[in-house]
Amino acid sequence: MSSPRKFGVSPSLKSSGLTRSVAIASLLFVWVTVFWVTALLGTALPATASLLRTADAGTIVVQSRRTLRDQNRQSWQAIAFKRVQPDLSDQPLYLRLVAFPDSVAIDHPQPILLSNIQGQVWTAADRSDQIAAFPQPSVGQYELQAVLPNLSDQPLRLEVPTVNGEAIVLRIPIALIQEWRVVAQSQVSQLTQDCGQFPLEARQNPDFPEWTGCRGQLGM
Repeated sequence: MSSPRKFGVSPSLKSSGLTRSVAIASLLFVWVTVFWVTALLGTALPATASLLRTADAGTIVVQSRRTLRDQNRQSWQAIAFKRVQPDLSDQPLYLRLVAFPDSVAIDHPQPILLSNIQGQVWTAADRSDQIAAFPQPSVGQYELQAVLPNLSDQPLRLEVPTVNGEAIVLRIPIALIQEWRVVAQSQVSQLTQDCGQFPLEARQNPDFPEWTGCRGQLGM
């Protein structure tokens, strides 16, 4: 009588499986490392990737929109914007911060603080009165124009003052700072005859700024 056959995995298959496991683990380690480096330091993707251009009362508003989370994991919209129009002097760059309604009470008109890892600190003045005489407690607007030239390509810590004395902390990645620079440098010459940068439905609006040369244009 032949001896019972023993089922198992051959040494070669065991070796192959082990190699595959090591490879997967290595790839996972690389992916996690890249994820955290990107989260902490920002990304090298082009800074124009998240820019929007909308029309408002004869002007083009160039803006960067990002969702950030504070130290309590609450979401904030960070909207940097600049108004561009031929008969306007060069307009400043503003940053509007928006939290969920009733989630926080921003201390107006206190400035926000921006700091880097070297301990340098800058203040951006509160301009929330440009939104409304009595802005919503969860909305703040600040002038970034004077601060921006001081900011280098390194992550920032942004502190928003609140009425209860506990500052909201937002981490600003490098890519977002780069977007702010692009918005601040927007000029009339960049917004004329290049109709593909505006949504088609916006160009079809009879109130779309005629000076762009794109009102009613169907092509890209």
